[in-house]
Amino acid sequence: MQLDASQLEFEGRGYVHSDDPVNSGFVAGDTSHVTVQVVYDDLAMLDDYDGVDVTRLTRELSPQHPLGLNLMRITVDGEPIDDPKRSSSDIQRCTDVAFEEAEIQFGFDNMRSAPRLSVTATPSRIAVDNREGEEPRASEVFFRMYTNYSYFIERSEVRVFRAGQSPEATPLFIVDVEPDEVTNWQPPASMFRGPVGELQYVLRSYGADGNFDETQAQPLWVVYDEVDEQATPVASSAPPEVLGEYGESRLTTQNIGLSSGTVSVRGDAIPEGHQVFVAGRPVPVDENGSFVTEEILPTGAHTVEVAVVDEVGAGELYLRDLEFQDNDWFYVGMAEVTLSENTASGPIDLFSGENGNRNYDSNADGRFAFFVNGKFADGWKLTASADTREEPIEDLFSNFMDKSPESLFRRIDPDYYYPTFGDD
Repeated sequence: MQLDASQLEFEGRGYVHSDDPVNSGFVAGDTSHVTVQVVYDDLAMLDDYDGVDVTRLTRELSPQHPLGLNLMRITVDGEPIDDPKRSSSDIQRCTDVAFEEAEIQFGFDNMRSAPRLSVTATPSRIAVDNREGEEPRASEVFFRMYTNYSYFIERSEVRVFRAGQSPEATPLFIVDVEPDEVTNWQPPASMFRGPVGELQYVLRSYGADGNFDETQAQPLWVVYDEVDEQATPVASSAPPEVLGEYGESRLTTQNIGLSSGTVSVRGDAIPEGHQVFVAGRPVPVDENGSFVTEEILPTGAHTVEVAVVDEVGAGELYLRDLEFQDNDWFYVGMAEVTLSENTASGPIDLFSGENGNRNYDSNADGRFAFFVNGKFADGWKLTASADTREEPIEDLFSNFMDKSPESLFRRIDPDYYYPTFGDD
């Protein structure tokens, strides 16, 4: 139409199946299609009426949270009022069947939130070219962070220190990084002295409340060598080594509160040349077409998007509804009672010994045990367990806190105590 940029306006209506989702709802059609509408405006004459105040209205569109997709549904007890014969559970069941046919396993756990945070640097050493008569040069370093709780992180940074310097000190350099992106850092060659040196770096991520999580320090060597002019730029394909920390965790300081659950997605039959996106984030796929990822999401209702698309964006899109509740509990208990009748003649105590494992004078033994794990009251978690072991019922709770040799060995943590032996 030969219009300039000031005369054009684009508006997307999102992922819908009907022309009027407010009245007709999100109903599935027989075919999938894309509808493009072109609307033009004609200038109208504005008449100045006495006593009439005309106010121009403008509508601004802002992108919503990627997990807030497809939430405009009005349901009563899980049944949409615009389609009474189909419930939300039916829709999710169809999505689960589609996942199974695509060999994708989708699961979520409202009680688990194990944070992972790591960062990798490629290459693992900085080459400094300090030829006589030339300006010193240093090679670039590529940083990539990994985390499974990016929705709780406001910003992240890589902090570079000298070897042996405390991570609590003022860093030499701070490099801002973003999840799922490769960030390059060009260190100034003038800072390096001597033939060989060593730096260290940590990743620090900040939450909305100002608290931060931090990884352990990793080495970054500095050597005198020729600088590779063919280093991979960030704008093109990043070095594959930057994905070495994907799925790993080097978290040492954890202060950001996580009070929600985890979504886990894995697949084994992704076609060659396709990419996978989960909850709006790219997921690496290996050469066998397999992938696995997890994401900790905030409390509330979500529609998690799983997309398998090719280079031009064509492929499959799955939308799975779920809800992480504020108050959720898992508990299990066991009660066991054993009634018996024993008869013995002679000095039975002499044969059983002083520490015999059976009391022949008892005819009523029992055992009580429970385990409870839950969350409540906006972020509080509780985990508790107890086991009385099998004892006479009359002694189950009277000696509940007594230390037995068996319980002492069960409490020993092999990761905490390592015995050492001398040469003599």
